[in-house]
Amino acid sequence: DIITGPCVVRHYNKLTRYNGRDKHVIVPDEINNIPVQVLMRKYKYPNQIEEITLGTNIEDVDGSFNALPNLKAINVLEGNGYFSSIDGILLGYDGDFVRYPRGKSGEKYTLPRNTTRVLSYAFCGCDNLQTIIVPERVWDNHDGAFKKCENLTKITLPKSLMYIEENA
Repeated sequence: DIITGPCVVRHYNKLTRYNGRDKHVIVPDEINNIPVQVLMRKYKYPNQIEEITLGTNIEDVDGSFNALPNLKAINVLEGNGYFSSIDGILLGYDGDFVRYPRGKSGEKYTLPRNTTRVLSYAFCGCDNLQTIIVPERVWDNHDGAFKKCENLTKITLPKSLMYIEENA
């Protein structure tokens, strides 16, 4: 393990834990000259985090945001070849809808028109949302995409949808 300030890096490129109390967490491109490519899932103070900015080397965030109930925005530094962000919402460059922050305000959300897949746990725990509109190009809805959305009452799904995975 490499410990630098509040960040703990293990397995050479995986940020495994964040022990800080910052409201805005900036994930560095490197720690001790080691590129940070995989984002952590463990936070010592998850309720305090309201914003995360991903570095240019991040290429895997699977499940990284599920434990952050007050997260309002996920931003991506310019130059990241895997992700982008629009209005604090995390998107993949290949048409994937990756993550809507759990603490983001608003009752209704329409996914971007160029979305083709809704990834696993993309809206997990987003209790503010009541309505989600999925655009016509989406063909795949992954496992747990809308899990624990306690106030979600309406999802508009497109005719193009071919797969709805288990526990979606």
